[in-house]
Amino acid sequence: MSDEQLTNKAEVIVIGKVLSAFSEKQGSGDIVTFITIHVADQIKGKHNSEDLTIKTFGGQAGGQIMYFPGASDYFRNAEVMLLLERGSDGYLIPIGMVLGKYSIYRDSETGRKIVMRYADGNGQYFSNPREDEPFLSPGDRVYLSDFRERIEKFVKGGR
Repeated sequence: MSDEQLTNKAEVIVIGKVLSAFSEKQGSGDIVTFITIHVADQIKGKHNSEDLTIKTFGGQAGGQIMYFPGASDYFRNAEVMLLLERGSDGYLIPIGMVLGKYSIYRDSETGRKIVMRYADGNGQYFSNPREDEPFLSPGDRVYLSDFRERIEKFVKGGR
């Protein structure tokens, strides 16, 4: 899906920080994880509190670990941009699992924030913050301010 398609499909788009998570085993035997995000900025949709709880597939509960390839991983205190849709159970979920989640980093060279989408998630939550900054050549860096401006244009109906 293109950024425009993701934006159009999203019910809610936010920028925030991962606060915490808990996992539980569903009646089907699947494990899901509920992640609490402190919302710093709302780009699309309505959400009336400072914190937002989203759902993802996979996690650890009852002594079992369930990996769900294609589901995003979350790290405590990580800054993220999320493009969310409402699942059939009413919870907000990232569109297309990894497609709807961008990690935000501060570029050590420029000091500007960059966004990056990881395609290697398994639906896990890590209580230790992600330490590594992605190595990106200058031409591959997507700055948050530019990306956000692009998404806001799509929200307003522009190209």
